[in-house]
Amino acid sequence: MIQSINKSRATLIFLIILFLSIITVGGGNAQEALKISIHDVDDSLFPKVIVHLTVTDANGQPVSGLGEELFGVYDLGDELPVDSVSEIVSSDMPITVVLVVDTSGSMFGTPLAETQTAAVGFIESLGVADKVGLVTFSNGGSVASPITEEKQSLIDAINGLSAVGSSPFFDSLELAISQLKSMPPGRKAIIVLSDGHDDGSLFTFQETAQEAQLWAIPIYPIGFGAVNVETINKIAARTGGYAQTRPDTSELQSAFDTLRTLLRQQYVLEFTSSRDADGSNNNFTIALTYQGPEYSAEHSYTATPGEITIEMVDLVDGQIVGGDIKLSPVILAPADVESVEYQIDTKTIDPLYEPPFEHVWDTSSIEEGDHVLLIIVMDKVGNSGAKEIPLYIRPAVILEWITPIDGESVSSSTTLHISIDSLAGTEKVEYLLDDKHLGVSTDEPFTLDWNLADIQAGEHILTALVTDVNNKTAESEITIDVPIRNNIWILAIATLVVVAATIIIVPSSLRKRRSMVASAVGTGTVASSLDAGDAVLIELSGINPNAKWSLGKEKLRIGRKRDANDIHAAGRSASRQHAVIKKHTSGYVLYNLNPSNPTYINGSQIEREANLSNGDLVQIGDSTFRVQLG
Repeated sequence: MIQSINKSRATLIFLIILFLSIITVGGGNAQEALKISIHDVDDSLFPKVIVHLTVTDANGQPVSGLGEELFGVYDLGDELPVDSVSEIVSSDMPITVVLVVDTSGSMFGTPLAETQTAAVGFIESLGVADKVGLVTFSNGGSVASPITEEKQSLIDAINGLSAVGSSPFFDSLELAISQLKSMPPGRKAIIVLSDGHDDGSLFTFQETAQEAQLWAIPIYPIGFGAVNVETINKIAARTGGYAQTRPDTSELQSAFDTLRTLLRQQYVLEFTSSRDADGSNNNFTIALTYQGPEYSAEHSYTATPGEITIEMVDLVDGQIVGGDIKLSPVILAPADVESVEYQIDTKTIDPLYEPPFEHVWDTSSIEEGDHVLLIIVMDKVGNSGAKEIPLYIRPAVILEWITPIDGESVSSSTTLHISIDSLAGTEKVEYLLDDKHLGVSTDEPFTLDWNLADIQAGEHILTALVTDVNNKTAESEITIDVPIRNNIWILAIATLVVVAATIIIVPSSLRKRRSMVASAVGTGTVASSLDAGDAVLIELSGINPNAKWSLGKEKLRIGRKRDANDIHAAGRSASRQHAVIKKHTSGYVLYNLNPSNPTYINGSQIEREANLSNGDLVQIGDSTFRVQLG
């Protein structure tokens, strides 16, 4: 008998222990059911998206200590890397809250008084930077106090509330949402004190929940009295808030204490979207894997187009530039830079696709004057930006003769001296006489002492060739006259030389002229020596007026330097190697070799090259030619 009783007791104890174990395990699992609530999505720095969220347990308490490795982001069905996750628990973190207070007739007396006391205590506990607004149920929902940092005016508004009228629950929430959605990004929330019963709202539950979700505004209902538990739980769950139910208004203070903790604790998660910045609204999912199960929450962001700012290092509006210019941009863009294109007067200089997007620009081919440099930048999500910089472009080096001057007669030793305006700085100056080296000066003032003792009397060309530190060159020429020395023997010898030259050279010249008439190729000739159908260049003015130059050669060179050209051009504005005429299957093309000394066809300056037509007038320096194509 006793044995039977003991066995029954043991069985009962076992069943009790087993029952308690089941309850404990079940309770533990319930405690571990987590909820992710997304409170704010900041897409102003798109493609970077910043998400403010909380993770709470089954009791609505915040869960802390969650690491970055536990979170995931899914966009367009693809998993994106999480850039960072940081946990913030601080009373200094600003929050913006709108209190929605039920002021219907059912709140008359003690319920409203206790609500006012709890609400004032909550406001007094907020920080200086926190903002609060007040919406009441009066007259279908009204703003009793706009969102403000001035807490005292809000407390006065709360203390002045009275209970009267109906309960437009959803209309009042819509009004609170409209107040918050215009506020800048940050932690925002609605705290509504009501029994959850709606009376006379124009808006529905579905419309209110969707609007709150759209603007990432969680709703925290505190229900008391005869609460519509289904409504307050659903509105909290749909918007990422947390619902509390209290038996009466006397426990509102503890409910506010719970909310203070919730609102001060949050996670800030950052990720980078892979979408283009096209202004579209896009859904994404935040996932959390914690102790086995995965929890998730969905929200949306806007692929907001961003601004690209561009600054140029050492280049400002109106700057005078010349020679080689280093284009070095400083770019601030929402995403990584995809390309940089440089244009001058709408013509592309160089498109670049790799950082640091720098380019050395040679301006020597650009005509002197005002120009506009345009920098166009594209980033990898489709944002674009541009910057215009007006510039004055000039030669890298400008020089002018000081001594001697053009046309001067120089009979004794002199100092060669030029003035130099070099943007980058001068490396050296080389002086030449009739294209032959005289000397080099590498130190300021870049002069050269010149002895004329061995210089033959007559007209000569002096050239100064300047090289700057970037290896850019410029030259200037003058003509000088070296007179015959005042010496009787020199005069006598010179006289004899002239007489002998007259006797010998004149007949030889006549014979040579006859030979030229016969050949008519590559040298000046008279018109009768060429066939009627030959293509020729007729010299109208210059060194050999009326001469005809055959265009039958593959290449015809024209310039001031005699031994380097087929046709000797006159005048200082003609370059030593000025132009080339080439024969192509389609006709004849003239190429200008030196843009600083222009070539004119029919009075118009050409840039680089031009096709020749019958009858064209070509001017090079002081020489003028007419094209005759048969």
